[in-house]
Amino acid sequence: MAKGTVARTRSGSGVAAADPEMVQLLTPEGERVDHPDYSVDFSDEEYRNLYRDLVVVRRLDAESTALQRQGELGIWASLLGQEAAQVGSGRALRPQDMAFPTYREHGVLYCRGIDPIMPLGLFRGVDQGGWDPNEFKFNMYTIVIGAQTLHATGYAMGINMDGKVGSDDGEAVIAYFGDGATSSSARLASRSITARPASASRASGSTATTCSRPMRSPVRRSTMPATARARPSLRLTPTGWVRTRRRTTRRATASPARWTSGS
Repeated sequence: MAKGTVARTRSGSGVAAADPEMVQLLTPEGERVDHPDYSVDFSDEEYRNLYRDLVVVRRLDAESTALQRQGELGIWASLLGQEAAQVGSGRALRPQDMAFPTYREHGVLYCRGIDPIMPLGLFRGVDQGGWDPNEFKFNMYTIVIGAQTLHATGYAMGINMDGKVGSDDGEAVIAYFGDGATSSSARLASRSITARPASASRASGSTATTCSRPMRSPVRRSTMPATARARPSLRLTPTGWVRTRRRTTRRATASPARWTSGS
């Protein structure tokens, strides 16, 4: 058994599976580790281009952060500290590969050839993104935490069924998510779909994958007394963001419940 490989048995399947050996190319101190299967041989021009990408995306991120602080953008998800991970993975993608981002993969967006100004319209609230995911092979930004992992899983299952894998012109799928998505139900569901052993028919070449139904918490009716509550909110005006307060009162009336609002 190879070093770093641990044999284990899936519960209920009776099939022994082995964890692959961990591949580490950087030490915790950031030093390069040589690996026979993952050697890097870049030219000086390629190193300069990669470094230029890092500088450009960090400058774009700094400018967008300043615009958000000035009230020109509603929000801005910064990529500070993730430049190398995004540029490295973005440049490794081939033209036919598909990427599913969160809302901060501006470096990958830049590497896919999309105008880096386009996300500003999304975060300003004037459009839905503006680029064509099919043309650039880069999906729209996903605000819902972890939802892009389900999108990527479904897309990967589709290209697998189409037979677009395992060849030089085959497609690959990459999904980005952060620490907050590791415990989200969407990420766990996508992992369940990809981790479950498939029931394959060798004769027909078809593959069926099953997934257990995720548990849902029961919906409980609120027992909060009918009192007036002042809810602060923000409203974007031509002169900037304005804080407003809206008073909402729930009245105890016959079903169905009626809601009245007043300023």
